[in-house]
Amino acid sequence: MTKILHIIGGGEYGGAEQYLINLAKEMRNTTYEVHLACFYDREFAHKLRDNNIPTHVILPKGRFDFSLATNIADLINREQYDIVHTHGVRANLFGRLAVSRINKERKQQRKSLLPIFTTVHSELRQDYQNAIAYRLAYLLERTTQHLTDSFIAISNSIKDDMIRRGIPEKKIKVIYSGINFQAEANPDTESSLNNERNVQDDVHNEQIIDDKHQGVNDTSNISSIINLRQQFPEAPIIGMVGRLQAVKGHRHAILAMPQILRQHPQAQLVIVGDGPLLEQLQALVNQLQINNNVHFLGFQHPVTHILRQFDIFLMPSLSEGLGLSLIEAMAEGIPAIATRVGGMVDVITEDIRSTNQYQSELVTGILIPPEDPEAIAQAVVHLLNNPQQAKDMGERGQRDVRERFNSKRMIDEMDALYKSIIQEHYTGV
Repeated sequence: MTKILHIIGGGEYGGAEQYLINLAKEMRNTTYEVHLACFYDREFAHKLRDNNIPTHVILPKGRFDFSLATNIADLINREQYDIVHTHGVRANLFGRLAVSRINKERKQQRKSLLPIFTTVHSELRQDYQNAIAYRLAYLLERTTQHLTDSFIAISNSIKDDMIRRGIPEKKIKVIYSGINFQAEANPDTESSLNNERNVQDDVHNEQIIDDKHQGVNDTSNISSIINLRQQFPEAPIIGMVGRLQAVKGHRHAILAMPQILRQHPQAQLVIVGDGPLLEQLQALVNQLQINNNVHFLGFQHPVTHILRQFDIFLMPSLSEGLGLSLIEAMAEGIPAIATRVGGMVDVITEDIRSTNQYQSELVTGILIPPEDPEAIAQAVVHLLNNPQQAKDMGERGQRDVRERFNSKRMIDEMDALYKSIIQEHYTGV
């Protein structure tokens, strides 16, 4: 059995944290024993324990408590891990320093070195609104990234960003996040869609998000009681799932609604998620006088039941590491519209030979420019006007993402990467 220690800050419970829980659960039936280390005994640590994942909380004395590196090294030596794998700027920093210290001792003792991997879940610049915080994070990464043996990028756009930051391309492997679609078929299964608090672990933000706003006309936030088809029996439903923050592009979807309503006056925009822009977005809806056609459901758990009621899934993000929400919607056969940014271009297949993407029988979804309400409206109206095209596109997308983004493929590729690096660098040291 090969023991792996994954390290992440754990001050948030967002996309990277959910990814690690899913990864640990999927690896239970392999030759790997996965442990998690984090720096906060909060929601993430609680969920790890709830899922019976070996958990080690290493509490820091301050934001940059360099004794964390010593404590991580002690944990590694005590548990005798075979691989260390880091996620996020702080975890990268202290995990790399810990492994560097251990390997210095091992070299002196002529022992096999400990390999270390890093997964990058988002473009570094997009994680930081504050320029000073970004420069600090960039400096920490640039100074220590040479200590990592191999990097995993969850999309090609993230790989490109890593290359721009000076990481050698030969050290980067793109491995898409995988989903256990069999488990997702169970509506009670927790999925990455269930928690859209997509704040990556970083230097500048380590507070748990408080989802204090309740869903409109729903005081329980239990999505299984929400029946959109009953409420809007004849209306096409355009759905979004994502935290209410600027990068998710909700504003542009709302601005597209008047144009959509001119041709489809019964259309409904349903927004699942909570966040700091709720009041601002509600004010925009009031200003446009489309209150009867835009609905904020708040944070929902689980969300699969709502997702399956959408006629169109819309993801107009300004930036996106990969877009797990998009993948899960497409896996349900829902025709999808997304912006041509980040990892979403990895998810949706275009037909480069076609001058009309709408008409192509190869495309698995529609990609549009970011920050473009008119493009959103045109794409939505086309799908509503052409239901058979929409249905066919949804079915193509479903087949495609279930083949390329399944958990077995992710585990197999990660296993191959681990073995290749160990074989290449650490055999016979």
